[in-house]
Amino acid sequence: MKFGSRSLGKVSPPPSTEGSIKRPWWKRWYGILGIIVAVLCVLGFLVSLFSPEKTVPDVVGKSVPEAQEILKAEGFTNVSVDLVDKNRDLEDGDYEVVRQDPRSGRSIKTVNKVTLTAKPNEEAAAKLKAQAEAEERKQAEAEKRAAEEAERKKAEAKKRAADAEAAEKAPLQKIDKVEGYQRCVDLLTGWQQGVSTSEPIADSAKWTEKRSKDHQWEYELAFKAKLHAQGETAYIVMRCRVYFESYDGEHTFIDASQSSVEHMPVSKWDAWH
Repeated sequence: MKFGSRSLGKVSPPPSTEGSIKRPWWKRWYGILGIIVAVLCVLGFLVSLFSPEKTVPDVVGKSVPEAQEILKAEGFTNVSVDLVDKNRDLEDGDYEVVRQDPRSGRSIKTVNKVTLTAKPNEEAAAKLKAQAEAEERKQAEAEKRAAEEAERKKAEAKKRAADAEAAEKAPLQKIDKVEGYQRCVDLLTGWQQGVSTSEPIADSAKWTEKRSKDHQWEYELAFKAKLHAQGETAYIVMRCRVYFESYDGEHTFIDASQSSVEHMPVSKWDAWH
């Protein structure tokens, strides 16, 4: 480089002009699509312009297929059908035209839309009504069975509760004070099912009576018995608890559930006899 000259550095290329920028493909298709739409609109207009006009026939009261055939025969192919109370169990032939738009007698171009409003005919309506009634009966029967089942379960639960309460109260037998001792004897004597004694328990055994709180008395009965299972003589103590509902002892209850049986040492047996 010569003295006194200035370096211009790296020179960038001149910017490209707007027309040389490449547009996205979808933008390039805008013009083509616009032309296609315009052509279709023109064709539709021409078809509408040159299509013939005809009088709309009366199809009210006809089935949907019949109405469509009549309109098609007259050149009306743009037919729309609105079904009232549409049901998947019904076919087109089960629907009857009740209204048409445009109404019959009007002259319109055959390319114009004709709208039919149809609902189930009398036979189909009766069929739907029968189906609805059958479904209602089925639902009512199902609800009735469910209610009966719920009542049955409720009654069973109530009975179980009552049985449990009765079982809990069953050992309590209302007796007077005079009977109290004898009833305990009878109750405990019944235990002889599993033992064999030389004498009846009530006659040979000895009772003691113990006073306890809350108007309760506890009887202890000791006796000697021969157990069937072991085949040996054992000393047995049985207990019977008696409840007095009032101080005068007018109402007495014997609680068999509180009865118990246990083996007794020989020393205690000797002390009792």
